[in-house]
Amino acid sequence: ALWQEDGPGAGYFPFRIGVIMFVVSAITFALHLRRMSGDEPTFVDRSQLRQVLQVLVPTIVFVVSIGFLGIYLASAIFILFFMRWLGKYPFYKIVPIAVLTPLFLFVMFEIWFLVPLPKGPIEAALGY
Repeated sequence: ALWQEDGPGAGYFPFRIGVIMFVVSAITFALHLRRMSGDEPTFVDRSQLRQVLQVLVPTIVFVVSIGFLGIYLASAIFILFFMRWLGKYPFYKIVPIAVLTPLFLFVMFEIWFLVPLPKGPIEAALGY
């Protein structure tokens, strides 16, 4: 239940905020559709849309891969991919960051804060 005897439940505020965001987005979309005419410039051109998709598509793949690989391995691959593909950094700079960032996050969340995050095959092989 969203509301419990002692106050709001776990999903109360995220649900309300999500509903508010959805309603406001729908209103904004409807207002934009009403004001559209053929002589207005487009919202984005092809090159701008391409830049957005260069970030959006890998981010979606990252989020989906968390369920299969765990957050730490997926994060390492995500960092490696972005630094190489968009940043054009050399591998000697990429690899330490792609390995040490998820490792630090593992230590911080799993050991210091005792907050379990989604695990994958590597953590399972190591007994975590």
